[in-house]
Amino acid sequence: MAFVYLYIVQLIFRPQDFSSPFMGWPMAWLTLFPGFFLGFMLNGEVLVRKKIPQFYLLPFFLGVIFISTVYNAGLADFYPPTATFLKRILVFYMIVFLVDSEQKLRGVLTVFMALAGLLGVHAILQLTTGTGFGGITPLMHYNPPRAVWCGEWDGSNSFGVIFLLAIPLCLEFLFSRSAPGQRIVAGVSLPLCAMGIYYVDSRGDTLALMAAMLLYIAMRFSRKRVVLVMIMAFILTGAVLPSRMSKLTVSESSAHQRECVWEQGIDLLRDNPVLGVGPGKFVKHTESGLIAHSNYVSIFSETGLTGFFGFMAILWFTFKELLMVNLGKNRDDDIDSIRMLVSRFFSNRADDGPGQGPDLTRALLCSLSGFCVATMFIVLLNDLLFFVLGLCAASYIISRGAQGHVPLLFKRSDLRTVAALMAGVIFLYWLVAVYEIF
Repeated sequence: MAFVYLYIVQLIFRPQDFSSPFMGWPMAWLTLFPGFFLGFMLNGEVLVRKKIPQFYLLPFFLGVIFISTVYNAGLADFYPPTATFLKRILVFYMIVFLVDSEQKLRGVLTVFMALAGLLGVHAILQLTTGTGFGGITPLMHYNPPRAVWCGEWDGSNSFGVIFLLAIPLCLEFLFSRSAPGQRIVAGVSLPLCAMGIYYVDSRGDTLALMAAMLLYIAMRFSRKRVVLVMIMAFILTGAVLPSRMSKLTVSESSAHQRECVWEQGIDLLRDNPVLGVGPGKFVKHTESGLIAHSNYVSIFSETGLTGFFGFMAILWFTFKELLMVNLGKNRDDDIDSIRMLVSRFFSNRADDGPGQGPDLTRALLCSLSGFCVATMFIVLLNDLLFFVLGLCAASYIISRGAQGHVPLLFKRSDLRTVAALMAGVIFLYWLVAVYEIF
């Protein structure tokens, strides 16, 4: 587990980007490779014993990236995007191999909460003193300035995703029966992460956090109490919304810019429907010269419907697995459609009983939901996503293992569901970009 903890530190806190003793070192590879190979030797049989669709959907997505790159740019350019994504799926497998018990999963989430809280301190220092950790200053060309970090988190929108992911975890550990140390970490990190979201001042991250909180409240409380809790949450949220939320209109320049690049992304998909224009080539094929400002637009325009199918299938099965556990499914039951999922979700549920331990699948589900909403407005197909996907898969395997794991199959109903999700996402972006319905 030491390699997992070291990996989290370099992923989130990033000493290699601001601390002299670590600068220039390939910290990700130095922690990922040993962790992956050790995990494979210790627990590689999980690939056979605990079959889940992500185990072959991730290599499928990697294959699409390779083929799309070769098709669009030639064999000479295949290495950078293929190697980058290979690293990301190794992150997923390392987590699944090494995080094989609830105790280990709680430990990893505790470290993540602590690091997010530490970066919350950094954000507070940036906006109150003008300088945060490592001498990093906020983005001064905004009014008010916005907090930012380094490395992969050198943009405010991407930086805010760390706090977005941590807040549901903090709530779950804080208000459930957990180890005193974990509850203390959650209690300290929660307000720091909330301040981090505030000082990042990202409208997309704030909307995503609101969506994650609505889901968390709906899953934690019974229908009799959920309305009251939501009203109280909205009142509290309205009092502390970041300043840029008041400028959330479609006529605002940032929103209009996104609409333009999304429309160009849909045009690229129409012209290159099977394999797209090639990973990382969105900017070169658009008039604006801007990035896609959306994970989904980036994927379906750069890898076509083939790659978009792989990505949406990975997300679908991740959500499906977490909900199968959280909604109390027995091992022979399944959720084979969105309709069944919604029906089960809104069935009668009681509030959590007193003294109940943290429901890690619920917390991860809400965190991942927030991530998926946030990446509707930003491109963040980085290691953090696959780290979270690995934690979700590990949580499912751990939870279902106690019942005697039954392989989760890719059924025909799942194929229809993934196709419906793909069509729905593309149609939504088409409505927003072409008809400006929002």
